[in-house]
Amino acid sequence: MRALDQLEVDGRPVALARISLDLRGDAACPGASVVFALSVGTESLGSIAVPMAEIGVPLGYAEAKLREGSDEGYRLPSSIVDFIRSALDPDLPIYITFETPYGYLPGVPWERLGVEQLGRPVLRLGAAPVRPVRSDTRLDIGICCSFPAHEDVDREQVLADVISQIPTDVLREVWLHIFVDADFHTALRDRGGLVDLDTSIRFYRAEEAQLYLQSNPVESESNGIDVADRLEHPWLVWMRGALGNLSLDAVHFINAGYLGRSRPGLRFASSETPGLEDAGSRLIGSREINFFLEQVGAWAVTFSSPPGNSSPLGLRMLYSEVSRGLNVPSILHDIAADRASGDDAWARALREGYVHIFARGYSPPPNVPYSPALTVTSHPSWGTRSVGDALDIRMQKLLEDGSPQRLYRSLPAPQDIPSWVSAHQRRLEKTIAGIASMPEADRDSARDAGVLDALRFTSDLVAKYTAQSDDVSAVERVGEVGMVLTVFNAEAAATGATANDSWTL
Repeated sequence: MRALDQLEVDGRPVALARISLDLRGDAACPGASVVFALSVGTESLGSIAVPMAEIGVPLGYAEAKLREGSDEGYRLPSSIVDFIRSALDPDLPIYITFETPYGYLPGVPWERLGVEQLGRPVLRLGAAPVRPVRSDTRLDIGICCSFPAHEDVDREQVLADVISQIPTDVLREVWLHIFVDADFHTALRDRGGLVDLDTSIRFYRAEEAQLYLQSNPVESESNGIDVADRLEHPWLVWMRGALGNLSLDAVHFINAGYLGRSRPGLRFASSETPGLEDAGSRLIGSREINFFLEQVGAWAVTFSSPPGNSSPLGLRMLYSEVSRGLNVPSILHDIAADRASGDDAWARALREGYVHIFARGYSPPPNVPYSPALTVTSHPSWGTRSVGDALDIRMQKLLEDGSPQRLYRSLPAPQDIPSWVSAHQRRLEKTIAGIASMPEADRDSARDAGVLDALRFTSDLVAKYTAQSDDVSAVERVGEVGMVLTVFNAEAAATGATANDSWTL
């Protein structure tokens, strides 16, 4: 893979801001400060240090907890605005990345500040864009919607608004798989017409959640064992079980966030649905979310922050952790900010984000999301027409040649791809992305060759026994054994959170 400083987008080098904390301070900036180091391509444009208080970055957990429910108090000081404006062309997007130590820096709404005060797109730098192997004709998106009801928030309308922004023209066939609790489903049915849109929608019965939970009992608390071999949160267990062997391309969560002392989490509403009664007191962390995405074969994820979210800061911190475990773009969408915008283009923020992910290379440039209501983690080469210049072609060819999804050719329709095959594919993509993202100087060619040979052997093994056997469970076990060959690489790409990643309030 070419180094980031060698990449160009639409013929122009990439502008990158590396943001970190300096807790030592100096004469020019006493106390803790935020350091911006700016570069364009191979050229360093210098750096600037600004006191944390001028931006509004919480220094510790106590301060962060006090401010988690509001985005008031975050600012982009004039010194940073002037520094960037004097150094960059006015229409050049900025990619930001956080370098250790970074504390609560990922929780700052940099995108809103950048769009409003700099008048340019601000995106978060994603990993190497190894292209996921997927269907060219069908897109399956799972939508999980659970957040507390408020007097001034119409939950049913929130869900309908989100669905209405999901583009149905990026592929021939788009399916939405919607999970809400029983009361929410009843309210939607009684309202009628809210989700009568030009797409295929399937609602899953929450009353059946208990059936899947009985076969996958949920512990009352995480036991802290450092393994990732099971889902614990009842909503995720239900969703995985109800989907059966169906593979998803993406999962979209419409949930509030939570800011814990040691980790952020995703929060669910209390429910009277059998099996989901304690969901309101259980939280999901980044490791369990990424594990769930892998199990259902999803290669992309979106979070929508609902109106009345009790912790926007917690949701942004969680989003940052989840994004670090993925090798494709991801989205965080602020529904309230999207609704409040007076600009029609900004009021379609979520659609722009979806087009950026799913219609890359097909929509007219510039294919860069531009909205204060949208946070996108993306690599500069994603969504451009000159994709080949930014990718290591050899890595991509190895991914496609070694893909167990070569089994597409023997299956009658995209929806017949078993979820365990897609899960194996995502592990393959994550491992190769980890190699592709590594700086050239740090690579061990012999080690990489061994890993890639193991990946190819594993995929060949899965393909061979799938073709010979009608016993799905037996083939799944073959795939599980093969995954052991590459698990160390996938674990190295994990976020670092504990593996059993749901816990109790």
